[in-house]
Amino acid sequence: MIAVSSFRPFADCPPAIWDNQVAANRSWVRLFPQIFYFNQAEPRMRSARTAFLPTTGKPSIKNLANFCGLLNDWSCIVNADIVIPQAFRRVEDHLRSHTAACCISKRYTLPPDGDTAGATLDPTDHGLDFFAATPKVWQTAAAKIDPAYTLGRIVWDNWMVNFFMAEFGNFCYDLTPARVIFHPKHEDRTDQNWDFPKDDPILKRNNWPFHSVEL
Repeated sequence: MIAVSSFRPFADCPPAIWDNQVAANRSWVRLFPQIFYFNQAEPRMRSARTAFLPTTGKPSIKNLANFCGLLNDWSCIVNADIVIPQAFRRVEDHLRSHTAACCISKRYTLPPDGDTAGATLDPTDHGLDFFAATPKVWQTAAAKIDPAYTLGRIVWDNWMVNFFMAEFGNFCYDLTPARVIFHPKHEDRTDQNWDFPKDDPILKRNNWPFHSVEL
């Protein structure tokens, strides 16, 4: 699987936020064969597996999905501070063996010591920071999503899970029970609110995968 993301630039980050992004990157380098960041090149995030796609501001989900649709394998759109352990390889094997087409996961709160074994799923936190799919699914999503949706703002995650289920419901999986998506708790957030399209029919569907993966 290929990782696609966008991090908060170093100059705009409190040290704790930057450390979280670096920790996530280190987990990805051990796991993914390729990592693409929609950012200006950043020496602190470089690796033999990492490429930068120069971008100014928050990238649109349409652009990210378009890019994913051009790749030759599964890819995930994932927030830049999400830590993913090696156990994800077993999840990926499950998805491929069950002819899945897309998947999502709720996130577990990573303790300050970074020990994933102590992470808990916060029922008050409905954030979704991980979406993965085949190129065909991403191509279809890119054709239908409003270009106003961007990373770092609310609602695009609701749109994407509803879209996955509306278009590929029998091939969509919930990875939450597998415990492979971990988010560090932090307080420094930029404004995520915006005037999203309230009449978007996909936002009104409120569907959730009925298939799941559990390790």
